[in-house]
Amino acid sequence: MPAAWLVAPAKAAGTIWNEVTGDAGYGLPVAGVQQGDALLSRREAGGGRALLRWPWGDTLGDNARPAFDETAAIATLPPNATDPMVPVRDGAFWKDPARWLLWREEAAIHAVDTSGRRQKLVLDAPPASLLRPALQREGGPVEVYILARDRLRVLRARLPRDGRAAARIEVATDLPLAAGAGCAGFARDGRPAVGLWAMAAEELTLLLFHDGHLHRAAIGGVRPLSPPAFLADSNGPLVGVVVQSASGIGLAETVFVPGRGITLTPLAPLRNGRKAALVYRPWGAGAPRAHVVLATEDGSFHSLSPGVAPSRLTPPAPPVRPLVLVPGGLGAFLLCCDPMTGPEMASV
Repeated sequence: MPAAWLVAPAKAAGTIWNEVTGDAGYGLPVAGVQQGDALLSRREAGGGRALLRWPWGDTLGDNARPAFDETAAIATLPPNATDPMVPVRDGAFWKDPARWLLWREEAAIHAVDTSGRRQKLVLDAPPASLLRPALQREGGPVEVYILARDRLRVLRARLPRDGRAAARIEVATDLPLAAGAGCAGFARDGRPAVGLWAMAAEELTLLLFHDGHLHRAAIGGVRPLSPPAFLADSNGPLVGVVVQSASGIGLAETVFVPGRGITLTPLAPLRNGRKAALVYRPWGAGAPRAHVVLATEDGSFHSLSPGVAPSRLTPPAPPVRPLVLVPGGLGAFLLCCDPMTGPEMASV
């Protein structure tokens, strides 16, 4: 099914949106309606980058509210600014009016909220990446998980929200393999969990850390196309990744259960996958549900989900980089950005 409009586009006429990267945060939906913030970074004519916030809302359902439709300038950043991030919350997004937004400049992680409070954490060296999403408990600090430059450690950074206490590294966890990508999420017990994938000797290994323990499982004959995604499954914390095999596109998953291996679920008989995004929607009818957007080598996009026939996807505007997929009240949304009118969301 082609993408349908679910969220109103932002009004940004007169501005050219070049080289846009972004992220979108969210919380738990209320009455089937989801809302959150998108944070976008675009290249400016002078070579720097503009950082902009876009509040968005799901407009489906009997209790729908109009989407917010204006972008707000947050800061002008140097050309090396990267990794825009919006924390995912463990409750309704609207409960906390102070919206925290993050980005990175080389080894420095910056955070600012919409009331003007700021935090900054300088690492010993630029990391390989920040793991998406950042996490925020209701009334608690922002937590960011960091894949170290050597890809053999994960650091947990704590950014207090009151602005008085300093940001700091709380935990450093050694990895048994050099990780390629990772994710974070809240488990059902409220504690954070971290999932990663690693490739070694033509074998994909999924790593899942929770409550001081490590679960790992491996599978051969596949290559990862997406960062991992986390689900607080009823059987335990779960991590999944979209993979390409000789027979097509699949979803590789493992759950935090001793002795549990990797389950590979076919999604589509496509052999030209280039990159993908994966998100789990743990609420609503038929939940939990995995939603996938796949970009293929020929430039086309596809919407995939276990047990559902694959469909060609026609985004209303170019998707931001990297692909950003977020769960809505009833489905999932892909964050896009029109070069003339700015950010917009489409259903997948």
